[in-house]
Amino acid sequence: MTKKQNTIKPYLLWVLLLCALLLSSCVAQAVQETGPESGTETLTRDTEEQTRDLESPTETEGAESKSPDTETERAETETETGQESGDYRFERGVYSYEDLQSDLAKLESDFPDLFSYASAGLSADGRELYVYTVGSPDSKRILLVTASMHGREYLTTPLVLQQTHRFLTLAKEGAQEYAGALSELSICVFPMVNPDGVTLSQKGLEGIRSETLRKKIQSIYASDYAAGVMNLPLERYLPYWKANANGVDLNRNCDALWEQYRGMQAPSMANFKGTEPASEPETRILTGWVKEKVGAGKEILFSLCMHAQGEVIYWNCGQSGESKELHLHLAQLIADTTKYAVDMEPENDASFSDWCVLEMGIPAVTVEVGKGSAPLPGEQLQVIASQNRDLWPALIRFFRAA
Repeated sequence: MTKKQNTIKPYLLWVLLLCALLLSSCVAQAVQETGPESGTETLTRDTEEQTRDLESPTETEGAESKSPDTETERAETETETGQESGDYRFERGVYSYEDLQSDLAKLESDFPDLFSYASAGLSADGRELYVYTVGSPDSKRILLVTASMHGREYLTTPLVLQQTHRFLTLAKEGAQEYAGALSELSICVFPMVNPDGVTLSQKGLEGIRSETLRKKIQSIYASDYAAGVMNLPLERYLPYWKANANGVDLNRNCDALWEQYRGMQAPSMANFKGTEPASEPETRILTGWVKEKVGAGKEILFSLCMHAQGEVIYWNCGQSGESKELHLHLAQLIADTTKYAVDMEPENDASFSDWCVLEMGIPAVTVEVGKGSAPLPGEQLQVIASQNRDLWPALIRFFRAA
């Protein structure tokens, strides 16, 4: 018996091992059919999709952030859309000092017989104050136009450039009203009276070249903040800058009604008249140019001062008699053309218009374009351009007939 039992035991072990293997195979088959491995695959796939979904907003935001905010990115975008670097830039609402330089050179190239420009002097931060002439520089009669005297009102610069280009195009094509006008008078334009203020409003402190001026502007910000002028962080405060780089409001710095004007008592983003009349280089350049032309025997028929905001026309500088009647008539003419409102209150604020009228005897009207607060959004430019499309022709017809 003992020998027989020893013979059977190994076979029993083999049987048990075979049963275990069969059981293991059945369990594996059952697991495969119920799907744990499939469930693992599904979990992994869902995790990957969730990861992609989380990455997608970041990629989208990155694509949206590639708008042409910088000069380089804007140039690349223009190339992609087929706009060559030699094209005019005055269709832009955010129109820089460098854009102006480019367009002036192109206008002179495209209209050599009808357009010329030069620098009248340098701003506080060393930028050129350009003045250009539509028509003959030798003309004895001049219609004067100024724009961007306040930094944040830079939309007025591309506006006058559009008006200029349209006028030149029609004159070159032989339109009698335009070509004939330039045989009798010229249009002289200061397209950016305050290039430092424009640059500061658009680009912030990094746009200012002088370290001394940058420190001064930071000090002005601290003073304005303490006075409650505008309680915003520096980067949000600077876009609203109206003054020049010295913190002087150029349209409160002229030698007419200067003593009686009350505003800020220290350099500020706006409404500080300066320490004395014409304390600022930009004011001296503009008024000096006018005096030089008048001294040379030229007649400045009219000064059209373009500002932004409010769709309103200021004409009353406190003049009387025939001068008052003439100014009211001119204001109404501009209102009929632009559909802006005529303001009947006197504008006694040491402005360039005040100086032209009261000191030089030159008729002057201030036109405020656009709705809302400056800096005006760029999308308003074409609406404003349409409103002012016939402004120059209407004024020229009036003075040719006078």
